[in-house]
Amino acid sequence: MSKKYALLIGLSLLVLGGLASTNYLLDYQHHFNAQTFIQEPTHYLLNGANVANLKHYDERLMMRALITNNETPSEVLAFGSERLLAINQGRFPSQTFFNYSVPHATLPDYLAFIHLLDKHEQLPKKLILGIEPNLLNANIQQTDWHSLSTEYQAMIQQLGTPALCEVPHKKPFSNYLYLFSPYYFLANIQHHQESKYYATDQTFIKDPVKCTDGSLVLGEEQREVNRARLEKKLQAFINDRLPALKQSTQPNLAYRKCFKKLLTYLREKEVEVTFFFPPYHHKVYHQIASNSTFKAIHDTEQYYKSVAIANGIEVIGSYNPTSLKLKHLDFYDSQYIFRTAVNKIFRNTEDPIYSFKTK
Repeated sequence: MSKKYALLIGLSLLVLGGLASTNYLLDYQHHFNAQTFIQEPTHYLLNGANVANLKHYDERLMMRALITNNETPSEVLAFGSERLLAINQGRFPSQTFFNYSVPHATLPDYLAFIHLLDKHEQLPKKLILGIEPNLLNANIQQTDWHSLSTEYQAMIQQLGTPALCEVPHKKPFSNYLYLFSPYYFLANIQHHQESKYYATDQTFIKDPVKCTDGSLVLGEEQREVNRARLEKKLQAFINDRLPALKQSTQPNLAYRKCFKKLLTYLREKEVEVTFFFPPYHHKVYHQIASNSTFKAIHDTEQYYKSVAIANGIEVIGSYNPTSLKLKHLDFYDSQYIFRTAVNKIFRNTEDPIYSFKTK
């Protein structure tokens, strides 16, 4: 082999080694240390400290760690998508509360969550379940739940229901493709200067805060609503996200049967279930209510309410913000509410304006 080729091979190995070591050490998305990364913030939360500026982590792995290591089960729990993360302990002053909601929660997440609670003897007296229009649709292309695939499979077997979706078989060493990715290298360099998470006893500060009750308080920039920016987000949601949502709202028969079995299971475990319908911004809901194209989203809410009636389940909230007396400034996005809006929704569950009570 000539010196030229030897030098070329040496330089190539040097570049690949530098690429791999940088991606492994910085690893801002935690492909190589997902489990160890969440240990410290989990410890903070379980020992009474809020965690600020926590990002780029697997929320489901943290949920599992919180349940596994929790020694004081809560009387009231909330679970659903990130649209429920504003629900907080303040709504339950005489009871212990925790919010386990995770981004983009799907029915497999709900099954895994219930299994974890039951396994660790932490089923609550009251469970608030977030009800999204696409909760029981089989066409959602969400894979975040794969982090809890073992728990999902266990609950499916416990309920005696057919599998809802295929559990992926992770290819050995698939994460190590990131070691040699130039795109991941550039992303790592870009995020390297980001400040780390930290424990705090404060809530309303510059950075977003994960509170000891599991709820989320937005950072200062998001708390200050910029009307122009909000209008831009609303229009983008109406043009892009709403049509996609419409395509994934029809409840799937297998999902419906599984969900009903899950509700029966919780009733047998003496868990009082409440359905929580997180509202959409007024402009978004106007499209849902007035445009026949999006009628399926409105019909889905009625379907879930019929399920509530059949199972004696209380319903709080609505996709319709007007029925909840919410204002435009109760929203910081097309579908996300401030904590003040939660107070309005929960103000009086006996009032039909705020709650759909079942017989």
